[in-house]
Amino acid sequence: MAARLTDHLRDIAGIVDLIDQQAECEMSIKTFSLVAGVVFGVVALVQILRIVMAWEVVIGGWAAPMWFSWIAVVVAGFLSFTGLRFAARAG
Repeated sequence: MAARLTDHLRDIAGIVDLIDQQAECEMSIKTFSLVAGVVFGVVALVQILRIVMAWEVVIGGWAAPMWFSWIAVVVAGFLSFTGLRFAARAG
């Protein structure tokens, strides 16, 4: 009986150690903001390329108008700027 209890306590201790390791793997606010800022920056640049190169986007037979890209540039650019600014302030 005592051996079983000891085994169960070891199992519980192992689970607690796994939870502690998981908590240590969390991303910091600075890293998250930096990654988000870069990703949104790439999205904005691709939308600018679409406008400049006049790439046509067709989804299920529907051609997305070019003004969608202008809106996407503004939104993605703002989110990129905000993420990068927040990452700089967090550090």
